Amino acid sequence: MTAWSETGDRPPVPQPEPDVAELLRLAADGDGDVWGELVDRFGGVVLAAARSVGLSDADVADVAWLTWTSAVEYVDRLTDPERFGAWLTAVAREESRRVARTARRRVADDEGVPAAVARAYNRMPQRERALVELLQREPAMTVDDQPVF
Repeated sequence: MTAWSETGDRPPVPQPEPDVAELLRLAADGDGDVWGELVDRFGGVVLAAARSVGLSDADVADVAWLTWTSAVEYVDRLTDPERFGAWLTAVAREESRRVARTARRRVADDEGVPAAVARAYNRMPQRERALVELLQREPAMTVDDQPVF
């Protein structure tokens, strides 16, 4: 026999989880406590969307923050609460793509040559490329170095 039947106590009755529509209604009404429940339920899809595009851990965290910020901003305008998970996933995917584009530009800038400059250089005729390479190797002229006419 189990302990609860020996003492006459009844086992705890599991409470049904509130549905998403109810959580979103409470969130829209300003109940900040329900956001933890929403994050528990849907946080995994947000992180999966961000990781699916190969973002760094820091960028995944940024996407999560941006996605949940959008949820807070739009919670009172959602027309189909049962589609909240799909909406949140779509927002996370879009934010992930935007962050990935920004990260690619940041990498190009970190290498010292923005991607647009590198593409323009690669389209130049060889003679012009040689001039650019020469100008990059030579130290920049100062006012004192310029010839006097």
